[in-house]
Amino acid sequence: MRIGIVGAGRIGSGIARQLAAARHEVKLSFSRDPAALERLAGDIGRNVTVGTPAEATSFGEVVVISVPWSLLPAALDQAGPLAGKIVIDTTNQFGAPPLPAEGQTAAHFNAGRMTGARYTKSFNTLTAGFQAGAAGRQAGERVVQWLCGDDPGAKRIVAGLIGDAGFVPVDLGGTATCAVMEMPRRQGAVYGEEYRAPDAQAVVEAVQAGQPIPPTPRYEQRGR
Repeated sequence: MRIGIVGAGRIGSGIARQLAAARHEVKLSFSRDPAALERLAGDIGRNVTVGTPAEATSFGEVVVISVPWSLLPAALDQAGPLAGKIVIDTTNQFGAPPLPAEGQTAAHFNAGRMTGARYTKSFNTLTAGFQAGAAGRQAGERVVQWLCGDDPGAKRIVAGLIGDAGFVPVDLGGTATCAVMEMPRRQGAVYGEEYRAPDAQAVVEAVQAGQPIPPTPRYEQRGR
């Protein structure tokens, strides 16, 4: 697939590396240092180009929005219309307003800011360093990337990309009920925690039932 990435920081560049390695075409954008963006594309290698956010949006069948929360207004403005695009939002609500209303998830809030987009949220619960080290683990040690969204077709495609990036996709449902995958790190949430597939289904069932999730699992040589 063609993947446009708006935001080439540690999370965005990690996604670019993982998906380019899986033979997807990637266009990177939104950097204060265009030369660094060119170097990053060259370092990743084949299948990676650079452009403006608007060019990345136009190019991508899927658009990854991966910028600091405070830069979201500027990034969305420069990205241009997202109507009809599958979007993966990796952001967390650290930073300046506008912020979600009390009780509203960041995913639900951001879906409303991206008019007409086929919105999903993922790749936001684990640090960039941990994701880089964990991508591509084999068999039962593969790490979960949680996923939410209100468009089942978009989630199926994004789940496939999560798998291509070397993780296990686990769907937590809609944007209004995915608070457990959003900051801050806390008891009763999956944010900031490593999960593997055998422990993920119990989380999904608890969220669907509106119940507290089970205690966080512990693994040997566990990281964040």
